[in-house]
Amino acid sequence: MHPTLPLSTSTSTSISISPSITPTPTLTLHPATPAQHATATHLNSTAWKPPLTTATYLAREQALLNQTLAANGNLTCWILTDPTNPGQILSACETYRRRALVARHGTLHDVPGYGIANLYSRPELRRQGYASRMLRALVRRLAGPGAGDARFVMGYSEIGLGFYKAFGGRGFPAVCWGIPAAAAQLTSATMGEEGEGFGDGGQVRDLLAEDVRVWMCSDVVLGRLRERLRCASLREGRSSGGGGGAGTPAGGDAAGAGAGAGAGAGAGAGTVQFAILPSWEHFAWFQAREDLTARLMEPPRPVPLVRGAGNDEVGVYCAWNHEYGDSPENGVLYILYWVCGTGDEEGFAAESAEGRRVVRAIAGILRRAQREACEAGLRSVRMWNPTSLIKKAVEVVAGEQGVPVVVGETGSIPGLWWMGLEGDVEGGREERVEWVCNEKYAWC
Repeated sequence: MHPTLPLSTSTSTSISISPSITPTPTLTLHPATPAQHATATHLNSTAWKPPLTTATYLAREQALLNQTLAANGNLTCWILTDPTNPGQILSACETYRRRALVARHGTLHDVPGYGIANLYSRPELRRQGYASRMLRALVRRLAGPGAGDARFVMGYSEIGLGFYKAFGGRGFPAVCWGIPAAAAQLTSATMGEEGEGFGDGGQVRDLLAEDVRVWMCSDVVLGRLRERLRCASLREGRSSGGGGGAGTPAGGDAAGAGAGAGAGAGAGAGTVQFAILPSWEHFAWFQAREDLTARLMEPPRPVPLVRGAGNDEVGVYCAWNHEYGDSPENGVLYILYWVCGTGDEEGFAAESAEGRRVVRAIAGILRRAQREACEAGLRSVRMWNPTSLIKKAVEVVAGEQGVPVVVGETGSIPGLWWMGLEGDVEGGREERVEWVCNEKYAWC
């Protein structure tokens, strides 16, 4: 079955290329037809189908086109072709419409942009410059001069920070923290030295799908995030924290981008505070993806019912996602997003009374996440770019259980092409940007 995608009304883009790469003087970038989109998805299935078969992977991707995040023109498949052989797809990718919250000098803006996903060239066509030329042309097409109202393009790459610099963008920290799955639920009575003074996390409850929408995506919660960004854009010499990190301006030194939450120390007034809006559509897409994967696996897995956990008293919540991997050893429960109540806005020190209260709540939720992972046959619980309070909670839980904290790169390094609020590409490249809430929910 072919994808039923609305086609873009924009015209194709011609790209001049070097004769050393191909004898054809131009290549064409244009939106794919439904049949071409189906072909592109079939091509990339060789890389991204596990743990599914080719047939079930195609069925899942087709079904996901009905999700709000992709439907009604929110997703477009793009292909690069040679006019002399238009039937051959040289490179392909997808773009999702995205909304971001941006604050600068105390003023908040809701800005449109795009996320690039599934950039793929078949193995026999690699190292000929097709994917890189497609990416350059696509960024110009989506958010270059005269392209429209988009103010950013974002994406994720396995290659490294230098990948974005080469294409006029900037890379951001991509640090993953993880702990093993565990069946036991430990309390303050079993905690060792690491947990001293943090005690039991209190009452933790499961979050179903509707709970995630109500407690993590409500206007009140998003309003707090907006105010957090606005205030951070006014603070001189302080990082906004919140799982972000400051991106290196295009042409800058990637080594100066820092690592992990709060890596943008020194950012403050004059720094653009940027966050992909953590709206319900993102979580609904992840939930639909994990449901479809569970049903289509062989043998099928139980469809997850619990989508996260929370502590109402402290106002701490997380949403998670089951990723089954290409083998049982690689199964991961990914925490997509944290809402840490006043701990998000105030930046409490973990050793303060309020900080300890938030850390206790996070630790209790982490223990529930470990149990969820264990019951689902997954090996670990992981999260991207945790804040200092979340890091402390991970250390507390790991310490009480005598297990290691695994810290490393996510494997999906976030990158951003920031065009500036006024659409001034050159001016946008010179601005320092702090990516707040740089967490898994924004992945595409």
